[in-house]
Amino acid sequence: MIMPVLLLVELAIGWGIFTNVQRTTAIEADINKLNQYLITNTKYISGGESAQRGYMLTGDTRFYDTYIDDVKEWVKNEAYYHTLPANLKRLEVDEIERMSRQKIADMGLAIKIYNSGDKVSSTVLVKEGYHALTDSIRSKSTRLSVETGNAIITQRNRQYRLIYAFFAVITVLIIFSLILAWVTYIAFRDYTRNLEKTVQSLETANQTLLQYNFNSYHSLKTPLRNITGFLRLLQRKYQSQFDSEAKEYVQFITEGVRQLNTIIEDMRHQFLESDKGKEKKD
Repeated sequence: MIMPVLLLVELAIGWGIFTNVQRTTAIEADINKLNQYLITNTKYISGGESAQRGYMLTGDTRFYDTYIDDVKEWVKNEAYYHTLPANLKRLEVDEIERMSRQKIADMGLAIKIYNSGDKVSSTVLVKEGYHALTDSIRSKSTRLSVETGNAIITQRNRQYRLIYAFFAVITVLIIFSLILAWVTYIAFRDYTRNLEKTVQSLETANQTLLQYNFNSYHSLKTPLRNITGFLRLLQRKYQSQFDSEAKEYVQFITEGVRQLNTIIEDMRHQFLESDKGKEKKD
């Protein structure tokens, strides 16, 4: 009864560990998705701002092309953001996403003004917002990445603690099972020894009984022979004087002697069979 209970306890603990590992893996996967969004978002915001500033300072179209490429990648990352699980879109993440859209809009407006020929206004607009919003996005993203990283560490530590607890419980259960097995073995050994003693006592008693039967065979056989002998003498000497009633009595005595002789012979046969079985066993 105890062993199945121990097995059920081990299975329950193992299932708890398994489900916790599955949950931790899912949380880590979601957090990695969030970190990917934050890192990519900061990368293309910073890259786009640097390319925008280079284009507006030098007029080199290569900077403009780089800016356009960064914006396109940022748009892809925004589409990726909308595929994230709802539980990851916390207020901090929504704020970073809103600030990022605002930064992209500001850079687009500055380049639009620059392309229209109003370089002074566009330069002033760039100087006023240069790095301010980007730094805020970067700092918030870094802080959130650290928090999510700590969450992963917390989840892993919890998982490790559960695993350690599982192995500790399994170790205790194994030790308990070994102790239980040893106690069971001792009890079974003692029971076996007592059973062997009982069997030996029964064999001794049986041998004593058979020996008594064998001795009884000789003890009973002698008076039986005397009765048979005297009965024959009576018949030989007084047969002519027996009436019908006396002859009937003699017949009863003869039948009784025959039955008693059969019983004595059965006792002797039983002893001989037991003795042969003992010799074969030895």
